[in-house]
Amino acid sequence: MSSSIWILNEKGGTGKTTVSTVLVDHLLSTGSATQILDCDTQPDEKKRSSLSAIFSAAQRIDIGVSPDALQAKPSLAISHWDGLFELAKNAPILADFGANVAQSLLYWLDDSDIGPRLAKAGAVIDFVIVVTAQPDAVGDALALIQQLRAIIPATSCRLFVALNEGHGDFDSYADSDEMSAFTALVEAGELALLVVPKCTSEIWRDVERRRITALGATKMAADDLQALLGTPEGETVRGRKALAKWHKAVVEAAAEVGLLTL
Repeated sequence: MSSSIWILNEKGGTGKTTVSTVLVDHLLSTGSATQILDCDTQPDEKKRSSLSAIFSAAQRIDIGVSPDALQAKPSLAISHWDGLFELAKNAPILADFGANVAQSLLYWLDDSDIGPRLAKAGAVIDFVIVVTAQPDAVGDALALIQQLRAIIPATSCRLFVALNEGHGDFDSYADSDEMSAFTALVEAGELALLVVPKCTSEIWRDVERRRITALGATKMAADDLQALLGTPEGETVRGRKALAKWHKAVVEAAAEVGLLTL
């Protein structure tokens, strides 16, 4: 059975690529044969944080239409998604989808009967919706989950929500209707939650600007990393250790819910 990870949300800025980067780093470091895909409407040079800008192994799937045109007519990207299905049928892939293409992807999943076709091919997709601690982000994720569950049966997909604490924790939303709905789905076995803790490394932004991953930074010698970033020695040493701790925490959280294998 082939299992793939597809990371998406209809809202931008939730940290999809940040989460994707950690998962990709882990997969590559363990010798996985997973193919890495970067799916969006924007070319690489306009999106510094895209997977294809970070990993040479990532393949870019550029949807050659504007976001507005795609929103008005989701079927414009169908030919791209048909190719994606053929890849997912035969081998595991990790795909990071830009917010601009999420509705188009859902349209294709529904209109092309992808659920039954996945079952026939013996393939499973792990959908990961990344959210930040904002009311609209949490609500949007819940709506997306409901759409996915209506389109693809549980036998052909698993649903995960990554609670990204990068812009704040979720404590203030613990009693909200949305979080209660998430909890009910988890208790029913229809959804798994994983927490992505905030990265507290002092050099995190410097590393990101250089398009270096957290794991990549920790594999560099401290002196080499300091020279590359131009950061003070103590800051570099502490920051490098914090990046290693953060990467490990995210990987372990993903492994705990069955998304990754340690």
